[in-house]
Amino acid sequence: MEQKCTNEESISNSIKKLFLNCEGIIDNINKGRYAQFHTPWNIACYMSKMFNQSKCSTIRILDPGSGFGILTAAFINNILLVNENKIKKIIITMYEIDEKVIPKLNYNMNIITHICNKKGIQIKYVIHNKNFISTFSSLEKNNNYNYVIVNPPYKKLKTKSEEKQILKKLGLDSTNYYSAFVSLAKRLLIKNGELVAITPRSFCNGEYFNGFRKDLLYDMSFDKIHLFESRNEVFKNDEVLQESIIYHCIKNKSNGKKNVQISYSYDESFNNIIRKQCKIEDVILPNDDKFIIRILKHNEEDEISKKINLLDLTLDQLGISVSTGPVVDFRELDKSLLKNYERGTIPIIFSEHIGFNYIEWPKLNVKKYNYIMPNNTNKNKLRNKGVYLLIKRITSKEDKRRIVSAICNVSGYKYITFDNKVNYYHINKSGISYNIAKGLNIYLSSTIVDIYFRTLSGNTQVNASDLKSLKYPSETQILELAKHYSYVKGSQRRIDNLVNRILFTNINDKEIVSSAI
Repeated sequence: MEQKCTNEESISNSIKKLFLNCEGIIDNINKGRYAQFHTPWNIACYMSKMFNQSKCSTIRILDPGSGFGILTAAFINNILLVNENKIKKIIITMYEIDEKVIPKLNYNMNIITHICNKKGIQIKYVIHNKNFISTFSSLEKNNNYNYVIVNPPYKKLKTKSEEKQILKKLGLDSTNYYSAFVSLAKRLLIKNGELVAITPRSFCNGEYFNGFRKDLLYDMSFDKIHLFESRNEVFKNDEVLQESIIYHCIKNKSNGKKNVQISYSYDESFNNIIRKQCKIEDVILPNDDKFIIRILKHNEEDEISKKINLLDLTLDQLGISVSTGPVVDFRELDKSLLKNYERGTIPIIFSEHIGFNYIEWPKLNVKKYNYIMPNNTNKNKLRNKGVYLLIKRITSKEDKRRIVSAICNVSGYKYITFDNKVNYYHINKSGISYNIAKGLNIYLSSTIVDIYFRTLSGNTQVNASDLKSLKYPSETQILELAKHYSYVKGSQRRIDNLVNRILFTNINDKEIVSSAI
């Protein structure tokens, strides 16, 4: 619903003032318990404008996890600005689990109802001080909402929780409250109903969210997606460090030919927004059974994505696997992990041992450990000595690179193992050819792959599943890259020039400059 007039700023200001100084009402214990991150007014208004303008006289809105009602308020505020006397009645269903928030929510809705009545719009609202997931079964028959607007809780679902069991009965294998809220809410929409949500971007890729992506895209299609350049400015008062994303979906199956509007801004001020149109097939590749959502912000990213996806092979076709390290340090027996060598110990590689194209092991003044003592409880976690290509699974937000890879070839030991914050390339849990490792390391260290990877993932994790989904050069091309390993090692510009010349010259002579990341 695009804003067409600005002559009722006093009404907007009256509504906005309802949400000033609400922080004093928030109970910090409940905030942590319910994973509450209250939406700033600017974001709520931006979300409300994503909806298409309604031609109905009566509309129904669902606001699960409503907090103080700021999303509903912004939605109604936008209607008041653009309504043109079309909407006469708004029916609102709100869910808020925190009883300490309810009095203020009720107060806000009473004021908003009074404002709307004066403008000739009837408001009928119901506030449920209940758990949205737990009460879903009683709602399921009422799938008659035109709109859902939601900022759900950001919290993992415990395996044995009541909510998890309810979701399983519904056929939903949700790992997080936010994906559960969106999955349930979209079931309550009418055909062509609309949903706008702000959530972490983490659902766009990774095995944990395979089920959610498949469920969401079964009967919903993306219409608009908004990204923020800044990771920590969106919910800056709540110290949310995950990258947030706003998306507008319509309840109908995409025919694969429609366009999606991709927009992005630095932060929640929404200054200098950049928008572009993408084909849905460039966002979700046809025949991708993982339904990975690739969000391309720049034309350069679009070009890079097309280049990568023209490569020949998957990792499976190369006969190589990538896995997350099997050792979880805090689960190991006491004194089995050591900083210094003792007789019988073997190397264990942690993330801190991995640099850009080098391994530093054993490491002086190591924060974690250099060695592990084999025993009956960890013997299945040991790997045969050999050449392994390692990738840091988690990089810090300050790191320029998302993918940090290096070849590990520790000699003098029969076995080696890896911490679970390290991904390792292997063949049947043993090493790979040294030349293949060199070629793959060059490929994964290139700027083009690093930029491509950022279109897949909005967090600082590099999941093994994402490395599996990446397209790879042919074995011949990998071995050709390997011939130049000594020359290019450690030089980003040389790596990028080599990868571009060997893999992409025939696709496009335009060089990908290393300064792009």
